[in-house]
Amino acid sequence: MKRGEMHGWPWRSAPVRYGAAVLIVAAVALIQRLTVPQQNLAPFVLFFAGVAIVSVYGGRGPGLLAALLSSAVANYFFILPLNQFTLHGSALIATCLSIVSGTVVAIFCGALRRSLDEANAKAAALRQQAWVIRGQAELAIEVRGEIGEETTAARILSFIAHHVGAKVGVLYVMSEGGTGERAATFACAGSGDGAPPASIKPGEGWVGRVALEGKLAAISDLPEEHLRIVTATGESRPRHLVVAPLLGEGRTIGVIEL
Repeated sequence: MKRGEMHGWPWRSAPVRYGAAVLIVAAVALIQRLTVPQQNLAPFVLFFAGVAIVSVYGGRGPGLLAALLSSAVANYFFILPLNQFTLHGSALIATCLSIVSGTVVAIFCGALRRSLDEANAKAAALRQQAWVIRGQAELAIEVRGEIGEETTAARILSFIAHHVGAKVGVLYVMSEGGTGERAATFACAGSGDGAPPASIKPGEGWVGRVALEGKLAAISDLPEEHLRIVTATGESRPRHLVVAPLLGEGRTIGVIEL
């Protein structure tokens, strides 16, 4: 999981995270000014909550910034004499203790955030692995028994398309010479205008390229003329295309386009 994606918060970039630290400190100062009219009454305590929030959602760096800003703001606005820095006596000691305490809070909450990120990433990886394993098991059931090659290809393509949520698809089986022969289609024309090519030469188009390289290709922002998905209620255009090789016996035995 990337930094700042925890809980779906859009704190992805450093400027956003550090900017949020400044805004949260300002918000805490405003809340304290409105709710605690008596000055010099534990002026630093409320700021620790802001430091914790910034550290959990923004990371250790923004948390440390929030700790320093909180101590400076509390010293300036909430310690007598007001509206000036007091750097002597008990005020100086309290400010230093606030910086140390805020740093500890920032480090602890930042570490907590990293632990949660790692746990969420591991959980997501386990869910993805389970999804793949379940799909493999269900596909094996789908093609078991004595069925012909055309039926097998159609079932494989249909299952994979449903499993990944694809709207249309085509499956090519590679010959010994490297030419891809169309074996099955899913929710698209099998012949006539708009039908996928009956055969693909090595290196021709994305299918031929994936067949040669044996690597998955994902393409976004497809041109409008690429394909139309037509239903009884209307039509739409696909936005993403995935071309994946089917590997076996140390070579590419097929290519599926979704």
